[in-house]
Amino acid sequence: MRHQVFGRHLKRSAPHRQALFKNLVVNLITHGHLKTSQAKYKAVKGLIDKLVVKAQKKTVHSRRVLLSFLNNKKVVNLLVDDIAPKLSGRMSGFTRSLPLSHRRGDDTLMVRVTFAAEESLMPLKTKLSESKKAKEQPKAKKQPPTQPRTVFGPKAPLTTKTTPQVRRTTHK
Repeated sequence: MRHQVFGRHLKRSAPHRQALFKNLVVNLITHGHLKTSQAKYKAVKGLIDKLVVKAQKKTVHSRRVLLSFLNNKKVVNLLVDDIAPKLSGRMSGFTRSLPLSHRRGDDTLMVRVTFAAEESLMPLKTKLSESKKAKEQPKAKKQPPTQPRTVFGPKAPLTTKTTPQVRRTTHK
């Protein structure tokens, strides 16, 4: 029985697990997205929420607490100055996971993890409005072909002759 056992262990020792979680968080902050397994995402999701809530306070103390965990001043500044203000309207649920496909080796579900910022939804909104505008506009006329057509059609590119590969088998 798992009495008073908190968190997901992912079959790793404690230092290995802490390093894994730290690397996942740093990569998500620096790149803005992350491709990982669903189990690792579920294990890190709460940690990311706690770090973003700390970063939203924007105090010297919160920066020092984040620096003690992340060990990288540039990542802390990026989190506090750029990412946390974009997520200021939320209380929790700062990340979003999109299922991709199953990993080939062990059939584990892979997910793409991103921050759930409102600005990340803006490109989708502009694409939708552009597609509506494109439907309203009349279609342009087709342009004439650039190559002059001959009686026999366009010239075919020169290729070298290749012989088909024949599978040779020996029969006894």
